[in-house]
Amino acid sequence: MAKRIFRNLVLTVLLAVLFTGILIVPTLYHAHESSMSRQLRQEADIIADAMEMAEDDIGYLKSLDIDSRITFVSADGVVLFDSEVNPSKMENHVERPEIAQAMESGSGENIRTSATLAETTVYYAVRTSDSCVLRISNTRSSMLGTFLNVLPMIAAILICMLLIVLAITKATAGRIVEPINALNLEQPLDNDAYDELAPLLTRMHQQHIQIQNHVQALENARAELEAIMDNMREGMILLDGNNTVLSMNLSAGRIFEIDARQALGHNLLSVSRDSELYDIVQEALCGEDGKLTIRRNDRHYRIYASPVIKDQAVAGSVLLILDITDRFTAEKSRREFTANVSHELKT
Repeated sequence: MAKRIFRNLVLTVLLAVLFTGILIVPTLYHAHESSMSRQLRQEADIIADAMEMAEDDIGYLKSLDIDSRITFVSADGVVLFDSEVNPSKMENHVERPEIAQAMESGSGENIRTSATLAETTVYYAVRTSDSCVLRISNTRSSMLGTFLNVLPMIAAILICMLLIVLAITKATAGRIVEPINALNLEQPLDNDAYDELAPLLTRMHQQHIQIQNHVQALENARAELEAIMDNMREGMILLDGNNTVLSMNLSAGRIFEIDARQALGHNLLSVSRDSELYDIVQEALCGEDGKLTIRRNDRHYRIYASPVIKDQAVAGSVLLILDITDRFTAEKSRREFTANVSHELKT
């Protein structure tokens, strides 16, 4: 139980910290995203206003020293300036969502995520008085990237919490399980343990009485069955699915000249090595009845093998051995008499 308490506490701490991280990361991420969008809009508006007073737009943009990426696009989408890439190597931007939106309504915003780099780029574009477009962008980690960045901190918190839980569990688990380990299961109602265990102990007392009654009933039934089987003239052998002897009465032991009690738990081959007997047992294990006539000690026996079905599957087989010596002798006499009469009639 101490291990179970420890596992439950550890699982609770893990889930609590994990869900806390899962809930905090998106909250902080969206807050940071909103803050970045506001910052980009402010920067774009300030730079656009300053360009109205500047004589050389490109020269002014080159003189700026900000962390955000600046892109200046003409009215037909040609890139005139970019703070990170040579404009001549850049494709036409007229179809970029934020550029098209700025040309149409005066400002535009778009967010693009790179799954391979786990990064998200926020773009904000504003149209200038000369119908060009000033675009400012900034790149940050995506939500997955943000989570991966804080994962070491979450792991450190988890380790600390696990150490605390381990210390608490060791101190309290022993005191919790000590009354339970000291329970007297033979006399459940004599225990003075937790009040919460009273229904369990009462139920255990009732089940203890029921088990004793069932055991006694099974013992009586087994004794009756053994008495019936041992006094049968017919031999009977009960086998499991591996041909192991589960039960064998005295008559079967006398027929096969073996101690019936010593045969229990041994394979059928220890009783008889007759291949035909083994074949009909295999037929019974396949779900088919089988029969065989054998001769032992100048007597004739008919053996019937039947499958034992349990839960719609063959669980074993039962052998019933009948002494047919008298019938066999009578049949033999009948055949001899018929042959003699037939011979005399022909003569």
